[in-house]
Amino acid sequence: WLHFTGNISLDREQRFNSDYFPRGYLSLRDPALENGLLSKSHTETTAINSSLTALIFKDFGDLSVKVRPSILFEDLNINGITTEGRNFVVDDTPSLNAATIITASSFNQVIRSTNFFTIASLDYKDRYIADVLFRRDNSSLFGSDQRNANYFRVSGAYRISEEPWFNINAIDEFKLR
Repeated sequence: WLHFTGNISLDREQRFNSDYFPRGYLSLRDPALENGLLSKSHTETTAINSSLTALIFKDFGDLSVKVRPSILFEDLNINGITTEGRNFVVDDTPSLNAATIITASSFNQVIRSTNFFTIASLDYKDRYIADVLFRRDNSSLFGSDQRNANYFRVSGAYRISEEPWFNINAIDEFKLR
C-alpha cells in the first residue's frame, strides 16, 4: 500500500578555452587583432537534482484511492573566469605576460528550484473517476515577488459503459469527462 521512489544525480562539467592570435595577424573583422590577442577562459557547471515520490494506494470496498506526493530539488551553479591579453610586445609568445593590455572578468550564476506536487486519484466501482492535482513551484529564476506559483487541476469521468444497464454491442467504451 506504500511505495517510495527516490533519485539524486550530480552533473559536473568543466570547459577550458584558449584563443591565440599572434602579433601581425591580419583580420578584416577586427583590426585590433593585428597587435595580437590571447584569451583564456574556464567555466565550471555543477548541477544537483533530486526527487522523492511516495505512492500510497488503498482500497476501501469499491473505492480505490491513490495518492502520490512528490518533491523535486534542483540546484545549478555556473562559475566562469576569462582573462585576455592584447597588444603583444614580443612575437610568437602566447603568454599573458607578453601583453601590455590585460583584462579579466568572472561570473557566477545560481539557479535553485523546489517543486512540490500531490496527485490524488479516486475510482469508485471502475465507473466514477476523479483526479485532483496541487502543485507549488519555487524558482530563483523569477523576481522576488514572483518566485512562488501554485497550480491546480481537477478532472472527473463517468464510464457509462461500465453500468450494468448499458448494453450496446457496438460500443466497448463510453465515457463522459
